[in-house]
Amino acid sequence: MKALLSDAARVESMIALFGVAALMMQAAAPPPRWALAYQGKSTNDWIHDARSKALVDTRVPRRLSGDVYGGLSGPPDPVFVSDDRYVSISAAAPHAGMWRGFFWIDTKTGVGLGAFFLESGVELGALSRGRLRLGSNGLTADRIPAPARAAVVDWLSFQRLKPSRVEFVGQRGGWLPLEAEEFQPRAEYEPPTGGPSFDCAKASGAVESLICRDSALATADLNLFNLVDGMRHGYGTTTAIAEIASMQRDWVARRDRECDAAPDIKVCLASQYQEQTNRLRHWIPHR
Repeated sequence: MKALLSDAARVESMIALFGVAALMMQAAAPPPRWALAYQGKSTNDWIHDARSKALVDTRVPRRLSGDVYGGLSGPPDPVFVSDDRYVSISAAAPHAGMWRGFFWIDTKTGVGLGAFFLESGVELGALSRGRLRLGSNGLTADRIPAPARAAVVDWLSFQRLKPSRVEFVGQRGGWLPLEAEEFQPRAEYEPPTGGPSFDCAKASGAVESLICRDSALATADLNLFNLVDGMRHGYGTTTAIAEIASMQRDWVARRDRECDAAPDIKVCLASQYQEQTNRLRHWIPHR
């Protein structure tokens, strides 16, 4: 028994020493302002920077850093920057969309936060339930700064991930439970199974009213929404996402303008939805 306790103590001591070493490396290194240059680019671009792995390894505890970095190596999200200071990087693990990685860094102080989300396979409407693990060598469970919390929630909302359990690991390696309610995606409207994609209680104008009354048009509207949503999550740059959003806004304005004045609104809408679907399926983002 004494030998087992001694071994456990040595392991704990090694973990603590590793955390101290990581903090010393973090303090000695210059603020990682270089990460700001990746604003709007793909996480795949960031992950191929020779400095990225060292940044994660020194900011995230050893028990979590491998999962975080591995999760950043797959199908990418864009790199988001806020206040010309905070950088958020995220992606899904290669060939395993149920495993997602996230990394946040304050380029002024050098403090970072890693996150790892493992989906349980349970779907809640459009949300995926699972376990969220957070970790930092420079932060404690009770002192996660507001910008870091906001970035985590933004990520969960963008990917529609709903943590049922949240845990935090610090530099010593011990897991602490956190309130899952503090890390939930923002609520958004969930369309009914048959469509449309918008809330018919807030419908305005002849076009939206007809879409709500006609089941075929409602389904076409939902199918187009799902196509756009899939494309939005399928491109790893903010430029491509902005192009998709702009293209869709322009189309909605054109749909309403042309069909509102058409002799047969239903025929016009059916044609508009088909044309926009074909347009999107053949669309290539500008480089």
